Amino acid sequence: MIKTFTGPTSVATTKMMALRVACNLFAHTSSQGYIVGATCKSAIVDAIVAGLLGTEANVRETAAALAYNLSIVLPKEDTDATVEVVSAVQHAVQTETSSECIFRLLAALGHFAYANDDIVALLQGLETGLLLTRLAQDPSILQKTKALIAELVQLV
Repeated sequence: MIKTFTGPTSVATTKMMALRVACNLFAHTSSQGYIVGATCKSAIVDAIVAGLLGTEANVRETAAALAYNLSIVLPKEDTDATVEVVSAVQHAVQTETSSECIFRLLAALGHFAYANDDIVALLQGLETGLLLTRLAQDPSILQKTKALIAELVQLV
């Protein structure tokens, strides 16, 4: 059902509301099991990717929050979904201008990469270290984001 509301023909307010509803599903352990199930997980991953690639700032920020939520509950061995989201998140970090959104995206990358050598290798292949170094030097980046960047640099 989320695909219906986050598709390319949906208006930004509808996309954002659908993404927020999906974010709220993570608040309860009973719905977390449903989310990581094959059918729902695929729709959530598609919604995250579409949201992060969108032009509306509020939709991208909500998609970043959803990516963070997924990074917490998605099993480490679920490589396909993780690679797809991590690739989209890493790409979004390169183009995002909102400091708060960048913080959420980097927090999601950290959760996905923690104790997952495959994702660390992917991030290294995507030259995430160079991206993090560039971000750390940006004066518009929040201090909390710079602290997170320092931790991620050690990870990747």
